[in-house]
Amino acid sequence: MKPRIQSRLGIAISPRGLEVAEVVTDPGVSLGPRVARREIIPVEPAAEGAPAWPLEKLQPFRPRRGMTAPEVFTGLDSANVLCRVVNLPTINDAELGPMLENQLENLSPLPPEQVVFSYEVIGKTEKQSDVLVAIARRETVMERLESLRQAGLPADAVDVETLALLAWLRHEQALPAAELADMALVVIEDQSATLVLTHAGALQLVSSVPLQGLAGGEPLAMAAAAAGLISGGLRLALAAVQSARPEAAWSCVRVLQRPTAGTPASAELDPQQVATALAAQIGLSCEVLALREAPSIAVGLCLRQSRDGASASRLNLIPADVLAEKQKAVRRQKVKQVLLGAAAIYVLFVLVGAILFSWRYAGDSSLRAQLAELAPARDRARSLQTELKLLQEKVSDQSVPLDCLLEILKAKPENLFLTDFQFVDGEQITLTGYAPTASAVTDDFNQKLEKSPAFPGGTRLAPLLNQKIRGGDAVRFSIQCNLKKGATPTRGGGRRGR
Repeated sequence: MKPRIQSRLGIAISPRGLEVAEVVTDPGVSLGPRVARREIIPVEPAAEGAPAWPLEKLQPFRPRRGMTAPEVFTGLDSANVLCRVVNLPTINDAELGPMLENQLENLSPLPPEQVVFSYEVIGKTEKQSDVLVAIARRETVMERLESLRQAGLPADAVDVETLALLAWLRHEQALPAAELADMALVVIEDQSATLVLTHAGALQLVSSVPLQGLAGGEPLAMAAAAAGLISGGLRLALAAVQSARPEAAWSCVRVLQRPTAGTPASAELDPQQVATALAAQIGLSCEVLALREAPSIAVGLCLRQSRDGASASRLNLIPADVLAEKQKAVRRQKVKQVLLGAAAIYVLFVLVGAILFSWRYAGDSSLRAQLAELAPARDRARSLQTELKLLQEKVSDQSVPLDCLLEILKAKPENLFLTDFQFVDGEQITLTGYAPTASAVTDDFNQKLEKSPAFPGGTRLAPLLNQKIRGGDAVRFSIQCNLKKGATPTRGGGRRGR
């Protein structure tokens, strides 16, 4: 079977406009990812001065009916993301996330409940791992997800735009590999400057310096003021990295201006003037990073999330609960498609059988007799159409017993055994089984079921019975779990499973 062509959509949003790029990867071709199309959409200033996002212009990028939707990636700029490189002992990947979550209160300047975080391992030895941790306001991430959802392009990942820029620079080979490996880069954006330091091929630091209030002045004065703000942050950044990596050194600082669609020329800083002023203030050589073409954050987002190589998992700032709900919706949609497909095949077989039946006896009966013979098949087909409509209405509820069973299995202690369960009228589930002690039922299993969101009506525990099983003592129990509030206790009936 020919490998499926992968399509990814990168969407970069700035206060001045949108950049959209589609990157296609054909596993059967060794040339790597290629840009299928790219578009820059400037923002039209709103009456109140707030950006009027032209999200309706993303319509051409939405998948046509019947086609597979591309993966959609977006990113936040460095002004909205706090990036930190932390050094941790090398541990199992499954334990790394919980360890960082426990340290989130120390890593984030905001309360943990107000932020989301993600991470990726950027360097690893037998004893130590360098981990890049990205932290953003949950509200900011949710606003971005909602904007893209309304545009019909729900995001699969929220990344960091600065990391996407580095991916684009590497892909385009904007600098020799040795210079990219040890690089001090200042990226001038709309209202901020991003400082990026790499050493020995690994990212060491990403930080943001605000540049508000500089527009409208003389170009030289604006450049000098910007250089003054950048130099203070850059000195701190260089000192922080050299304290952890004494061998790190940078002989030249590169200055790059990220173009912003719709920005008036009078409001832009001259990167050459900024580089000259910055060199005078920090005592290092500063040069403008000259590129053949403007850097593409949207393309970089797709390159960052590429699964072509054996790269480590990329960070994703979408909240864990949102990802879980999305995966749950995907599973339900697959179940729905399978059930509808089975129902359609069933109806098709019945109709084909009716046609074959009429053809077999067409030559031996009169028209009236044929109509009389086909009447039951016609009525059956109509009945099947009615049953299909009822089945379609109930498809969305088919996953309820499976979801409840998953919640029960999560709550069940290892030494507790279920012998029977009953699913009654879509409202109650009755569980029967054995446990070694009464506390395993009351203090552990039953309490977890009562707290589970799958049973908003609570549980009802029947009196426990002590029994002898295979020469040992055991406690027999019966618990009624209510799927709806105010459900009336019942006995017997329902669907059973073991």
